[in-house]
Amino acid sequence: MTALNTADLLRSLFASRRFQTFSSDWVSPLTSKKLIILCRKTPIPRKFKWSGELRINTEKDHKERLCNVTLSDVTDGSAARLRFSICFNSSVSFMLLEKLFSLGELQYLRPALTPVTEIAKLGPDTPADEKLLSPLFMYMSSRKLACPLALFYE
Repeated sequence: MTALNTADLLRSLFASRRFQTFSSDWVSPLTSKKLIILCRKTPIPRKFKWSGELRINTEKDHKERLCNVTLSDVTDGSAARLRFSICFNSSVSFMLLEKLFSLGELQYLRPALTPVTEIAKLGPDTPADEKLLSPLFMYMSSRKLACPLALFYE
């Protein structure tokens, strides 16, 4: 792509979307160099995704590795609340399923919990992990169980 084509492309992109509220008199004198600088300074939102180990409590003070999981497809939450992207930083070493609760038990716990601000998809990291995670999902879904996750930081 030539410099002229790049400038025209960037000018049309900024004129149509980014600077829709500004007048075309302000957008048209922008040079390709200024547009490229604006593009570099404009933050690009990144989709959140976390991968790591999922462990489960099997006995008191005994945790076993179940498989590797991925947390993805996060919904847009409130900016005033703590977000997954902040909680699940690089220092989270694993997630722990401590106790499975029935939906009836969760009704009693709900007043003590903060409102849900984000929802994400928890799934296997690889096809091999799917074979280990599917029985747990089937067990929990057939018995209508849920589990709060605990995060462990390195």
